[in-house]
Amino acid sequence: MPRTLKAEEMTPAEFRAAMEEKPIVILATGILEWHGDHLPLGTDALKMRAIAERLADRTGAILLPQQWFGVVGFDEMLGTITFSKDLVKRILAEFFENLEKMGARLIVLLTGQVQLTADAWARIWFGVTTTSAAFIVPGRSETRKIFTA
Repeated sequence: MPRTLKAEEMTPAEFRAAMEEKPIVILATGILEWHGDHLPLGTDALKMRAIAERLADRTGAILLPQQWFGVVGFDEMLGTITFSKDLVKRILAEFFENLEKMGARLIVLLTGQVQLTADAWARIWFGVTTTSAAFIVPGRSETRKIFTA
């Protein structure tokens, strides 16, 4: 099996070559969030990272580092860190714009926040000029491919 192309472990030359060969990147997100006293705070994000790694292995896409931000959560519970929707929207928009400048033509976003449907993520992304983005919410049927250019 080919090695996973982890962006954080690549040199600039390796990243450029991988992007030229297959301009697809995978981004897994999730927040630190209370899930009960029996589960780790990173449950959602850890699941998404595992799925993202398998997807990258099978497709040869570039795997971006795990991102720990989101907009929902049990924010009154110990260990939960959540952000405003406006902040997350700005972060994701700039993230996608930077990836587009690097040559990405398909960005696959995996979110552990199952409360957010693919349509909700699409609304967050509306107006971003990236050629194509796939919003995937595992366990839901709302997976959408959104073309904005």
